[in-house]
Amino acid sequence: MMNMGFWLVLALFIDQASKLWVEHHVMVGQQLPVIPEVFKITHVKNSGIAFGLFQGHGDSLRLIVLAIAIFVFFIGLRYARKSYLLGFAFGSIVGGALGNLLDRFLRDGWVIDFLSFWNFAIFNVSDSFIVFGALGLGFYTIFYEKKVAKPMLEMEKSPENVALELRQYLERNVSWSTDLPRFAALLTGWFALQKIPYQLHLYDASLPEVSRGSPVTNRTPGTNAFVDIIPATDSEPEENTRFLEKVAVAPFSEGVEGEILFVVKKDKRNRKKISDRPLKFSLMGFSELKPMTENPDYLPISMMLNSSDIPLALTKEEKIVGKLDAFRIIISRAENQERASSIASPQRQRDTLLPCSEVVTRARCCFQEDTETGGIRGMGLTFTLEVLTEELPPTEIPGLLSNLEEKFRQCFIDFGLRPTGMESFVASRRFGIMVSGLEPRQPDREERKKGPACKVAFADESRLEPTKALNGFLASNGAKVDEIEIEEINGVPYVFIRRIIPGKMTVDLLASAVPTILSGLSFHRPMRWGAGETSFVRPVHGLLALLGSEIVPFSCFGVTSGRTTRGHRFLGAETTIDRAEDYFDKMRHQYVFARQDEREGFIRQQLTDLAKTCSVEIPVDEALLKEVTWLTEYPQAVMGQFRSDYKTLPKEVLITTLKHHQRTFPVLRDGLLTGGFVSFQDNGDEAKANVVKGYEKVINARLADARFFFEEDQKTPLRDRLNHLKNVLFQKGLGSTFDKVERNRDLAAYLCESLGFPAPQRALMDEAARLSKSDLLTSVVYEFPELQGTMGRVYADLEGLDPAISKALEEQYSQSVPESVAGAVLSVADKMDVLCGNLWLGNVPSGSKDPYGLRRKLYQIIETYISYNWDLRLDDLFRQGLKPFVSDRPSGTAPSTARPERSEDALLQTFKELTQSRLEFYLQGKGLPYDIIRAVQHQWATPMRAAIVAQNLQEFRTEPVFLQISTLFERVHNITRNVTDTDFDSRLFENEAEKELYIRYTETKDTVLSHIRRLNYRDALIGLMELKDPINRYFDDVFVMVDREDLRLTRLRFLKSIDHLFMAVADLSMIEKDGGAQPDSVVSEKQNPEERGIPNGE
Repeated sequence: MMNMGFWLVLALFIDQASKLWVEHHVMVGQQLPVIPEVFKITHVKNSGIAFGLFQGHGDSLRLIVLAIAIFVFFIGLRYARKSYLLGFAFGSIVGGALGNLLDRFLRDGWVIDFLSFWNFAIFNVSDSFIVFGALGLGFYTIFYEKKVAKPMLEMEKSPENVALELRQYLERNVSWSTDLPRFAALLTGWFALQKIPYQLHLYDASLPEVSRGSPVTNRTPGTNAFVDIIPATDSEPEENTRFLEKVAVAPFSEGVEGEILFVVKKDKRNRKKISDRPLKFSLMGFSELKPMTENPDYLPISMMLNSSDIPLALTKEEKIVGKLDAFRIIISRAENQERASSIASPQRQRDTLLPCSEVVTRARCCFQEDTETGGIRGMGLTFTLEVLTEELPPTEIPGLLSNLEEKFRQCFIDFGLRPTGMESFVASRRFGIMVSGLEPRQPDREERKKGPACKVAFADESRLEPTKALNGFLASNGAKVDEIEIEEINGVPYVFIRRIIPGKMTVDLLASAVPTILSGLSFHRPMRWGAGETSFVRPVHGLLALLGSEIVPFSCFGVTSGRTTRGHRFLGAETTIDRAEDYFDKMRHQYVFARQDEREGFIRQQLTDLAKTCSVEIPVDEALLKEVTWLTEYPQAVMGQFRSDYKTLPKEVLITTLKHHQRTFPVLRDGLLTGGFVSFQDNGDEAKANVVKGYEKVINARLADARFFFEEDQKTPLRDRLNHLKNVLFQKGLGSTFDKVERNRDLAAYLCESLGFPAPQRALMDEAARLSKSDLLTSVVYEFPELQGTMGRVYADLEGLDPAISKALEEQYSQSVPESVAGAVLSVADKMDVLCGNLWLGNVPSGSKDPYGLRRKLYQIIETYISYNWDLRLDDLFRQGLKPFVSDRPSGTAPSTARPERSEDALLQTFKELTQSRLEFYLQGKGLPYDIIRAVQHQWATPMRAAIVAQNLQEFRTEPVFLQISTLFERVHNITRNVTDTDFDSRLFENEAEKELYIRYTETKDTVLSHIRRLNYRDALIGLMELKDPINRYFDDVFVMVDREDLRLTRLRFLKSIDHLFMAVADLSMIEKDGGAQPDSVVSEKQNPEERGIPNGE
């Protein structure tokens, strides 16, 4: 208890002390960098909860946080004494909650936040204590709380549960062997351990069923081997053991599929005498394992011996629908007829067993559904396809793998095959796919064909004499009259025929399908070779295709499939694959890691080992890691050094040269670049020295060029390069890059004015926009185009420009929300200009085509508006961006005849549709439902408000009052759906109900709009409830669609004004309501037809 109190007081003290310091030393909105680009102090006021959530709910949050703090405090009083960790957890949570709660009472509902790490949300010390307390609570629950296994309840003592427990027990504690007496002892001991009465029956399934006698009689071992073993019973234990020994050594006949079946059946008779019961079993071959539908009371769990050198292994359960009173365990001694003839006796098998330790490992490996060999042996066949090519380009690989899997998945669906697993793989010189769990034959299917109607098929109603139409139908389908069926469709009888079409062999289906699949693969830049008739990603040198141990025969790209392939081009050799599931193991012995995730893990491990050995840091760039994985088959790390005098180059230039151009990983020490790098070669250990020399030579040469360019660029300031941009084309039809800069300046100035920036900040933004494209003319950017913007920031810093300008030059190209306000303004201006110009040229995105990335740019603009809480209209910014195009065509633009003329309104409509779709995409990413998104789509021009309204609606929709507000809106909205004008004359009102509604409307309007201006949409919705009773009385007493035109128009326009007031919040008609009437429904029983939009009750 003292421990919890200590952490509570400590959290409260540190929190309040830090907030008092920030409040007196840091202005609201001011940022104080502590660790550049990592940690800064930013003073903000938060009316929500942790990390800025639920803004604007200060009054409600006081009560909620107080209730939670009290609840956690009393819980802590009970449990904190159990552990110091729990004391810390509960004390931190309560102390953090009280710290923020104190703020809400002392600071008018606000909480001071000031801690900012990277681009994460801004928070305070209380938030940190709450998070760490929750983590401590979770850590204690996972690692310290004692887990007590509960014994099986009586209701849980089912064969399925016993089977699961047996499987887990065997996996943990048993060294597998083919010793049947030992296995029987384990099995019976397990049932005794569970204290459940069970019976164990055993018989030789290789014997014909007619020779099997009663379970009680005819116990001749080796012929009809039935015996009962009752757990927890001492009766005849020696006889049972001897009997099992005799069965275990009974030899199998040559060529016979021998199986020994254990049938474990729950003893419902409480160990009384076993009554005769006919049991139905089928003799199953190894490749035909399936549930026995002849006796649906049994749940099979297969335990199979695959060959003489692989131990017993449990496989997955094959469940049968129905009440399960028993299950059986199959031990198979032969996989098929060919393998059965090679097994002389169980003794021979025991002579070739693996060592015990290896047996356990292999058994546990086989226990899983997905093994290293790509599937479970015996549970269907495995198909492996490998295409051996020349070096594959990395840019084609992602599309290749997804396309290959999709085509094979559709192929198996079309064939009616249901594989249990599918895995595509790729290396630098090969790709393919492995599919497990395939049946050897396609399932039979029933074909049903519809023929002519009976009145056409038969000469009369007796349906005895077929007409020519029926005879022709039967002849075309090879059927006879006695095979037809009559079935009615919509009351009309038709002739049908049914036939069973036998399934084809899977190997034949694959032989016909694989060439079509491979020829149908599409690539961005395919290659042609030979006579130019063949087009593929790269020339094909080999095809491996196996179904189980059988070759899938086909020819494609002038190559015939087989079972041979080639290993690593320097370390491996040509190899033969006997079985499809052995492919990955065999290739590993040939120095090829065919699985890309296996190679990726191998690369990661080498980087980790090198970093640990050399006491350095090697950051893993995921994109570079993926590319190196695709470019190798047996990657081996090599470490090299570049000249130390190149360290004077900017960090970005060094990293770009190492990563993007040479695909190497930079080496750091204490966060700073060293002269080292790590690369991966695929040539064997003997070539490592030459590989390192080659990398060092190329990297040093590239860095020498970069240093020369960097020094030359510094001789010309960015300002002096501005006029040269007039000679650089920005985009055909949109003028030069200089024209682009001028348009950016105009848009940036408009944004600064709209946001109310002071004059010094506007001048700074104008300078940033003026220099935004100057770095495009530098030699470094010309050599390394990916460094545009980054080098602008570097050169601006070297010239001593304002840091805000430098940061904005880099952030204008940011694919996420810029960190600085200047960067955000410049980024939005740059992207909006591209958007306006391309829409003006007619480059409108359609379908999947968006070559200029306009959708992505618009999404980033919306994201920036919302992140910075810019309460600005996007349509106004779009109109401003259109002015240079629609008013005066800039130099270099196409003449008007080169493009279709489009009015500003038409362009605005296109922009509206694009913005609505991007806003919808943004809100979907926030987890909001579609009906909420539709309800705020009309606020597309103010994305910040749309996001706030959507969040408020999602929280408010669960409250009972929401349905009342929604129904109230629909009464007004439906009748005014086609009305656009809101000018009405209240002097024409005649009825007291409409006068009352007018008075209440004028009183409510100001209150609602005031809440909206403060972004308090929840209170605005509640304020609209003031109109509930007047609106109901209005529709009860007032007939809107009167014949008198001026009165009818006034009433409609008045209602439209109320509709607009609702729409200022959201279109509530778009939100789906829960079914069923509500207790306090606002729907009047006298609802008029005209409320549904039907004039005059028509």
